[in-house]
Amino acid sequence: MKPITDLHDLLINELKILYAIEAEELNELTQFIFKIKNEELKLILQSRKDRTKIQIIRLEEALILLGERPSKIKESKFLKIHFEETKNILKIITELSVVEAQIILCFQTISHIEIASYGTLLSFAKIMNMNEVASLLEKSLNEEKKSDLQLTILGEYKINEDARVETFISLGYMF
Repeated sequence: MKPITDLHDLLINELKILYAIEAEELNELTQFIFKIKNEELKLILQSRKDRTKIQIIRLEEALILLGERPSKIKESKFLKIHFEETKNILKIITELSVVEAQIILCFQTISHIEIASYGTLLSFAKIMNMNEVASLLEKSLNEEKKSDLQLTILGEYKINEDARVETFISLGYMF
């Protein structure tokens, strides 16, 4: 592994990690979409899948602008473990709305990592006057924030409420 000696090297390294995160997320999204019955959540995750493809292209463009080959990516061990744990939890959940709540949790966790990463890398690019790279990162950052907000709203006003009702019923509470 090449040593990281300055902010430029750190930016490249973290872009490669973010690229791996986006690629892993893209691989997993389809599996999760099939587990969902809520049409709005399906649409949000399908839209997320489409945006993730575009974000991968932007990351490739940013790496090329920095003189790097996007084909040399790192593996996202965190995401592999995160998706594995989520799948294990989904195996033992019996109620559909709770499954959907878990899927929202899974992808909001990823969104928060991506928001932090895009935001920090955007700051690095700006401080080094890498305006083209900064522009690419800012577009993806804004998309991640929008996706996170969509998941929050759907979770709070629909999915979590459905899961609460199913929980009360399973516990024997009457309405």
